[in-house]
Amino acid sequence: MKKKKWISFGLVVGLGLAAILFNGFQAIGSSNSGYEQYQAAWKKTQAAKSYTGNLHVTLSDNGKKSVDIVSEIQNDQTKNLSSRQMQLTLGDKKHLIHFYSQQDHQYVQDANGKIYELNHQKKWGQSDHKWANESEGSTIRETIVDTLFGNIKQQVQIEELQNGSKKVSLSLNNKQIPAVIQAIGSFAIKKAGGHQEVFAKHSISSVIPGLDEEIKKQKPQLTQDVKIQSFQLQSTINRSELIERQHATIVVTGKDVMSKQHQLTINIELNRSKINQTTPKQVPLNGKKVEKISWGRS
Repeated sequence: MKKKKWISFGLVVGLGLAAILFNGFQAIGSSNSGYEQYQAAWKKTQAAKSYTGNLHVTLSDNGKKSVDIVSEIQNDQTKNLSSRQMQLTLGDKKHLIHFYSQQDHQYVQDANGKIYELNHQKKWGQSDHKWANESEGSTIRETIVDTLFGNIKQQVQIEELQNGSKKVSLSLNNKQIPAVIQAIGSFAIKKAGGHQEVFAKHSISSVIPGLDEEIKKQKPQLTQDVKIQSFQLQSTINRSELIERQHATIVVTGKDVMSKQHQLTINIELNRSKINQTTPKQVPLNGKKVEKISWGRS
């Protein structure tokens, strides 16, 4: 799904752990009416023909904000169109960039208006397997995630509000997070230090020169004693049973190669609006010279 592709693009600066927990919670639960309400709302939201999303991601290291990503996402699944405007702040440096997906082509436009077409290559770990149908894939994914997250389901709270909407909340400390999730999270954080080189080498360095070095300076590479200390999630389901807002906060601690202690705080907020009423912007190709660049890894 293109929406997820654009979100992953923004999180590639080292926030993969947040995606593990954030997306994992979206799939859990089927045995309790509260979970069923949330799961039904999630599936209905995912099935929306179009929407506008405002995504805000921040990464703070020992209380100092080092990465800030602000994006407006427009997506229309029926027309196979999507666009995203992203402002990426690394320390005191800001970058503005636009992404477009239309007619099975992906484009990037830099702050100066120059347009690049992404030539997709096969990424590390990408599988050629395709599910017989989306229902089969969805069922298998839900079963796997349900097994991984275990008793986390018991911690989810759903509150009915006076205006007819519902508030979903989940709060976990390090003792409540399953050992397998701790292991996956620790591995993801340790390996995250290599992502910026892949990211920059194969595409974005052509658009934002020196981005890989900026990311290295702002995101510590944790190598020892990496642990998820806490995870919090809040979601709002509106009266139409659609998820309008999701906010997650993850706190991770660990030491870098110099044994310096770090506490990383990751905040992700996604607000949806204009559901089934969004027309994405399209890349202005008329009269423009388009340069092709590689994306992914062969």
